[in-house]
Amino acid sequence: MPLMQSLTGIMHDLTSKKSRQKEDGGPNLLVADLNRIYLINLNDSSVTKLVVDTQGGMYRPEIDYHHGKSYIYWVDSYFGTIHRTCYPCYDNERKTEVIIPKSSNYHAQSVAIDSDNDHIYWSDRDYNAVFRSELDGSNELVIINSSAKIGHIALDVKNNWIYFMDNEIGSIDRCTLNGKDKTTIISDSVMTTESRILLDFEENRIYWTVRYMIRSATFDGSNLKEVQSYGYTLYQSSSYYLFGIAVQGDYLYFTENWNSRYVKKVEKKGPVMDMWLMFIIQ
Repeated sequence: MPLMQSLTGIMHDLTSKKSRQKEDGGPNLLVADLNRIYLINLNDSSVTKLVVDTQGGMYRPEIDYHHGKSYIYWVDSYFGTIHRTCYPCYDNERKTEVIIPKSSNYHAQSVAIDSDNDHIYWSDRDYNAVFRSELDGSNELVIINSSAKIGHIALDVKNNWIYFMDNEIGSIDRCTLNGKDKTTIISDSVMTTESRILLDFEENRIYWTVRYMIRSATFDGSNLKEVQSYGYTLYQSSSYYLFGIAVQGDYLYFTENWNSRYVKKVEKKGPVMDMWLMFIIQ
């Protein structure tokens, strides 16, 4: 088996459907590396390989999940592609479908799934835009046009918001799912292209990664808090950064570049990460 690179990609809780909890014994996290997608069961710490060939080798992969249709979607920001596969597959054979192909008119950077309205949203590197389409990639529609590069995106479907990163000035903006009422929520000049956004609907807070830190604020940008990394030298901290981030209950789960086979968890309350090693992906 090839050496694991970094565990990258957004990790998602797959517990919104009762039937899925019964089948999988959730809660679960999805994690991606360069070639594979894994399912981690948080109850028994088991790790299952769901996809062993993501068709191309992913660079900065990002993952999202359609809870109603049981599809995993992932984006490879290097090739600008979006693929999907079923999970659970029930009576269907698991296969990988191409949604946005390589060398198409688009170059996807980040992906977010609207399970309520059956839409895909993705930020596009070539157009400095956010697009919306059907679940199969058809009927593309420009939702956001920007003069700056747009990074990671996240959806608050219940409240009709899409949050997105401005990669050039370091901000998190939001607008409606139809692209109206754009406003800047958070300004943070330390944000990088690796920064990720996470929405915590239990506490109504937004989390984002900044190199070796996790910062958070309320959905309107107030009450700023910071969780710092723990146990790294000054040299390591200068080149240490977090990849994927997820929330479940009182904990944040994350992956990072120094221990690329690990998934770790920390308490949300901070301010210093008391990091607990959770899983080693083999």
